Amino acid sequence: MRKQWLIHVAIWQHLIWAGLLIFAPTEAYRVTALRLPVDLLGDPITTAICYVCVSILTAISVWAGDAMYRHERLWYLALLACVAQQFLLTMSATGSVWVIAQGRLLGGMALPRGRLIAGQEIYILLALFHPLAVLEIFAPTVLGRAWERIISLLKWRPGSAQSAR
Repeated sequence: MRKQWLIHVAIWQHLIWAGLLIFAPTEAYRVTALRLPVDLLGDPITTAICYVCVSILTAISVWAGDAMYRHERLWYLALLACVAQQFLLTMSATGSVWVIAQGRLLGGMALPRGRLIAGQEIYILLALFHPLAVLEIFAPTVLGRAWERIISLLKWRPGSAQSAR
């Protein structure tokens, strides 16, 4: 089963959050998963720009397909975009875990942990399973290159044509 849909969900989630941060920054600051990124990145506009840039780069890296993976430098940029998206997802999930551990929403209202878990689970699960989708895309290339390198090292003999390189 292809797991790339998780990356698409994260892309759309970040674009929606960017819109929320631009058009309703005070309301967005009350969203648990957005509070930590806004606090760490400074202000809502900077965070929105970060979300948009990461979403666009990740979308390009996922939708470009084989054309990007044939060129090594572009391949590394595609992987970097997915890692940046994972960083933003991890920040959101950390805020969600913190709220669950405290037993309170950011406004201070205490809620049962079950209700907090039900409201915050999507951010945590998305951050946990996003790496599987990234591995599905990039692992064959990484493992293929590593395997080729191992084979070339096993074939190497002192004094052979390869040792002159």
